[in-house]
Amino acid sequence: MEVLRALHASDPVQYRTPVLANKFKISPEAVSRILKSKWRPSPERVAKMIARENLNKDQRIAEKIKMERAEVAKSLEGRLDIVEKAQGKDKLTMK
Repeated sequence: MEVLRALHASDPVQYRTPVLANKFKISPEAVSRILKSKWRPSPERVAKMIARENLNKDQRIAEKIKMERAEVAKSLEGRLDIVEKAQGKDKLTMK
């Protein structure tokens, strides 16, 4: 919410309600309510929100790394089979 308010405060003409609604993927009514609202989260609430965002970010990064490693392993496995066949070390031969 603070980012939305800051963008609107920095340039109200460029960051009108429909533009902000599109950017944040929320309804224009929600944007106008946020801009009109004076509510601010408590410092404890802000700390919890930041901690949750950081945890989610770390989990997404870990999942992405895991998937990339699996893709690399699969790619290397296929290449090793090709190299072994080219060298005559096929699993079915006795060489």
